[in-house]
Amino acid sequence: MEIGQGGSYELESTIHNIIFPRNYTSDDVSYEQQNLWIIDERLTYHKYLASDKTVLESNNKEKPDLLICFDNPMVYTESSTDIGSIVIIELKRLGRRDYSAKTTL
Repeated sequence: MEIGQGGSYELESTIHNIIFPRNYTSDDVSYEQQNLWIIDERLTYHKYLASDKTVLESNNKEKPDLLICFDNPMVYTESSTDIGSIVIIELKRLGRRDYSAKTTL
C-alpha cells in the first residue's frame, strides 16, 4: 500500500493475488491460499468465489475481480444454486487517474 521503488503503487494484480489468486475459483484454491480476511474475515465463509471469471453468459466480457456467493438463500429461483447473497469486489490501483466514467458491470 506504499509507493514502491519505481515511484508508483503496486499493480492491482499483485494485490489481487495476495487476497485471492486471479483466474481461479474457490473450487481450485485451498483455504490456506486465501487472504480474504484482509478485506473482511466474514468473506472466508462463502459458498463459492470466482476471481476474474466471466459470470454471465452474454456478450459482456467484464469480469469482477472477486464475486463471492453466500449460501443463506433469501431468493428462490428455477435453478438449484441456493445462493442467498452475492458480494462483488473491484480492486483499483492507488494513484491511478485514467478511470472511465462508463460503468459496464
